[in-house]
Amino acid sequence: MDLNLSPTHRKRLAAFEKKERIKNKILENKNKPPLISDDILQTQDYIFSKFGEKEKEGDSGSLFLAKNKLDKNIRYIVKHEFTDCACNEFMYYHISKALGLSVPKVKLFNFSEGEKRNYFKC
Repeated sequence: MDLNLSPTHRKRLAAFEKKERIKNKILENKNKPPLISDDILQTQDYIFSKFGEKEKEGDSGSLFLAKNKLDKNIRYIVKHEFTDCACNEFMYYHISKALGLSVPKVKLFNFSEGEKRNYFKC
């Protein structure tokens, strides 16, 4: 739905939506144990940069390139705008592996304690 908002109001609405989404996720996960798995990476261990051009974005929104701080050869393309996209890719990877198909590795990122980088959408 297009509300014909000014750029300033769009920015404020996006900031509000992000704040609410994060607040709800914190409440939802408050009593859950921490995720411990080789499939879960910590944001503190990676440097993130824009990946690709805005004009080439797909259904997943904008992408990041994550490079491991200790080994720059360990890299991942990060889908971060829509939680379901990352979740779907993660599940497709494991289903494909179970079927014996060759597919790129998929991992999930957990926000490290004190994460201050504000460019992640989810």
